[in-house]
Amino acid sequence: MNIFQKISVFLIRGYQMLLRPLFPNVCIFHAHGLDSCSEYTKKTIIQKGLFQGVILGMYRIIRCHPWQKNFSDPK
Repeated sequence: MNIFQKISVFLIRGYQMLLRPLFPNVCIFHAHGLDSCSEYTKKTIIQKGLFQGVILGMYRIIRCHPWQKNFSDPK
């Protein structure tokens, strides 16, 4: 992992520990037994690199709404 990936993962973990507990659990993917959007983005950054991880994470966050029909992760 390069330094930019480490910084991104650090920021996501900070969000998960400090800000996420303040808000109700609204991630529709997490409600269906999948990783939350932030956890998915963090794992994707680690596995696929910073650029592709952020793009896939943002695509998933955009699709995270109550009317979502397809609960598969972007590849």
